[in-house]
Amino acid sequence: MDANNGKKINRMIFVVAALFVVAVLAISFIATLTYNSIANANVKENETETVVNFASSMANYTDARFSTALSRLEGYALSFKDAENMSDDDLVNKLKLCSSDNAFSQIAYVSVAGRTCTSSEMSVNPRVYVSSALTGVDTVLPSEKIYCVPVYDDHAEIIGALMGIADSSNTSFYQFSVFGVSGTSFILDANGVVISGPDIPSLDFSIGENMLNALEKENDLNNLKTALSQKTVHISDNFTYKGEKYVAGISSLTSQDWTIVTIVPESALVEHAESVITPMNSIVFGLTAVFVILAGYLFYFTYHIRKKADAIVDENNKINYIDDITGFSSWKSFMESYEKSAVDTSSNRALLALDIDKFKTNNDTLGYEGGNNILKKVAEIIDCDIADSDFFARNGADHFIILAHYDKEEEITELVNHIITDIEYQITDIKVTVSIGIYPITDRNLPIRASLDRANIARNTIKNLAESRYVYFNYTMMESIRAEKSIENIMEDALEKGEFLVYLQPKYGLVEDNSAPNGEVIGAEALVRWRHEGEIISPGKFIPVFEKNGFITKLDFYMFREVCKLQRTWKNKGLTPRIISVNMSRLHFPDPNFVDTLKKYCDEYGIETKYFEIEITESAAYENINILMDVFSKIKEAGFHVSIDDFGTGYSSLNMLKDLPVDVLKIDRSFLTENADEEENASKIIGCVVSLASSLDIATICEGIETKEQANLLSKLGCDMAQGFYFARPMPVKDFEKLVYDIKE
Repeated sequence: MDANNGKKINRMIFVVAALFVVAVLAISFIATLTYNSIANANVKENETETVVNFASSMANYTDARFSTALSRLEGYALSFKDAENMSDDDLVNKLKLCSSDNAFSQIAYVSVAGRTCTSSEMSVNPRVYVSSALTGVDTVLPSEKIYCVPVYDDHAEIIGALMGIADSSNTSFYQFSVFGVSGTSFILDANGVVISGPDIPSLDFSIGENMLNALEKENDLNNLKTALSQKTVHISDNFTYKGEKYVAGISSLTSQDWTIVTIVPESALVEHAESVITPMNSIVFGLTAVFVILAGYLFYFTYHIRKKADAIVDENNKINYIDDITGFSSWKSFMESYEKSAVDTSSNRALLALDIDKFKTNNDTLGYEGGNNILKKVAEIIDCDIADSDFFARNGADHFIILAHYDKEEEITELVNHIITDIEYQITDIKVTVSIGIYPITDRNLPIRASLDRANIARNTIKNLAESRYVYFNYTMMESIRAEKSIENIMEDALEKGEFLVYLQPKYGLVEDNSAPNGEVIGAEALVRWRHEGEIISPGKFIPVFEKNGFITKLDFYMFREVCKLQRTWKNKGLTPRIISVNMSRLHFPDPNFVDTLKKYCDEYGIETKYFEIEITESAAYENINILMDVFSKIKEAGFHVSIDDFGTGYSSLNMLKDLPVDVLKIDRSFLTENADEEENASKIIGCVVSLASSLDIATICEGIETKEQANLLSKLGCDMAQGFYFARPMPVKDFEKLVYDIKE
């Protein structure tokens, strides 16, 4: 081969090699361009999907946050159903306790009437925010982190609302950055108005601004409008705002009629897409790593939030469906079970309302923990005695409600007897008696509250007896309730008109020979009589009603003031006032101004307190012996005499005497019979009481004396005074003046 041929071959090889390299480069370039184009589109598509996923995760998280906050607040609301019977201080303490778990930094209670209490000083007025909750609608104000729920009483009536301010000042979750791409999230209402977002948004949409109006000038917003009006929507859309293009992820909230819109600049997505498209090997690896990491991140984020939300929901379910003291079903759980069981008409049903009598006394004796143990044992006994198809719940304090299925009414009676017997034999810490009202449900369309009212009406007819009892509801009980209601309808007007009259029953000093009721009248007891439309209403009809509804406190003060007027009248006539005893209800005890009010009336009429004896029944000691001691001490310090009425009917009578500052013991009439001198045991008991009282410098009086024999017996036993029909009946003031002062008309 000559040199020229060699050079030609070399040139050909060079050209072919060059062409091959160019072809490879060209093909590689074209392939790279094609791949880059496809990869770029895929990356942009994937990142758009990422924005939607992020918006969906935000929606899930926000739903969980709202639902958890409302559920927790609803759980708190269950413990406020007696709020209207609580003092402001007690309400504030309960609110502080609720806010101590850090779910809410501040909590407020607002009653229907506008009464407002807060756990701490608030910069906002709670009344402004609770209007919807007072109508029964849960409220969320995300921009202010405010949540409101209604508060119901035992009759499912709205009595107020709770408002909580969430303990979170961090709104950074509205702004995020993934792989250098920054975005912003907003919550919109159904009209497109921004109701929550970051404090300093990357887009200038402020809370209260309508995003639809702001975007509509440059965009077709059909997708966004459709999303705002639907539930469970998770889509993306492209927006232009002030010349800048954005990609938006749109997701609906299931807990509210709101939508989360997560917005990312399109330029940021493009820039990010271009930055991650590298040579083929790096691209495959990088994209795989990116999406694996991103998917893992989203999975972890969603899983973590869901797990936290599930834990909170479980906790709230425990609060809502498990009674915190007994560990059995809560009242809410009972209500739901009741509604479900109403579908089954194959058997009869009855509601049983069980109440532990004088539970507060037992609670004071055993302590708070001991009282709770009694409630647990009662719940365990009920759970053991009822059938599998039956269910029960504690309905506040010491009340239990049982729904029992039966074929014959005898089965209900048998169940009740089992429960009473088991309570008596299994609870040995203290004597426990119960009252049970039974209402066989004859009308399945009757609301549960109405059925429960009937069971409670029956129960109230036997409450607080010495032994456990049960009674079936009958419609004559409803007549009694109507009679009480008719009394309540006119009582205020009657007081204003002065229809309540003072009658006086004389108290006589006992002498050795009470052959006739002619001993000295040393005082009297003021008794109330009600003259309405010309007829006298028996105290037995209205006093229990007034004790129940609290009106008795007004009547007590009215009677005391009327007695002050009498004393003033007698003093003006130059007569020596007698000591008049006036009954006072235990409902006065929580009032710190009780004694001051009595003294104010004395000062108003210029009558010395020594002419009054404040008479309080022994049973008042069951409420709280410490409070009773404090009240008695204040009465004595003010100069009044103190008398204990119905002495001997309680369990702790003798024990009280050593501690209470008492002037007079009124021995209960139950110790006397028509032939009291023949009753040896009665004589011994009265003698012991008189002797004990005398040793403590306490005078004694026995009420209900009806015979000469009773009067003689008391005189022999050393009793100081007596009152009763044998001596004199309760009489109008004019008759008393004629008897004692010989004042004639």
